[in-house]
Amino acid sequence: MECSSSQASSSGEKRSHNWRSYKLIIDPALKKGQHKLYRYDGQQFSVPNSGIPPVESVGDPRMGRIWTKNRDLDLPIPKFKIDEHYVGPVPPKQVTFAKLNDNIRENFLTDMCKKYGEVEEVEILYNPKNKKHLGIAKVVFATVKGAKEAVQHLHNTSVMGNKIHVISDTKGGQKVQTFWVYVSWSLAFGL
Repeated sequence: MECSSSQASSSGEKRSHNWRSYKLIIDPALKKGQHKLYRYDGQQFSVPNSGIPPVESVGDPRMGRIWTKNRDLDLPIPKFKIDEHYVGPVPPKQVTFAKLNDNIRENFLTDMCKKYGEVEEVEILYNPKNKKHLGIAKVVFATVKGAKEAVQHLHNTSVMGNKIHVISDTKGGQKVQTFWVYVSWSLAFGL
């Protein structure tokens, strides 16, 4: 704040002050029972013998131009959970495997799919009554590209003696349908 003023002292004579800046050091509205204390140009005080030392170098305490500096920030990319409340098109990252051998487990399926991209989740479905392997599995990839490559390279290939069926299954509808067909078939024939 620029300030150039002439003040009348208590004796009626005029004093001329050529201050460039001033700062309110003690505000009675904030500190009850105190009197106003100003510091002019970082050196002189409105009250003599204020007990506060003068400032050695007067400068702007704010950081200069923080809004114009470009900083590269390493922020994590958010991963959205896809559930029944998800809004928008669902990325096709889920792959359904069918006609799997009974000996295939989660770790084998994970190792087989790692070649095409990062695997987030693997689930093999079992019969709810007798816990028998149904030959159906769900694999969720971290990227759409990994899911597409897995479908392209693994569909109709032979794994442990079985020719597997691999499809891109966005919300798991095909997996659920295949699951209920197998379960109802096994219940009907008592398997």
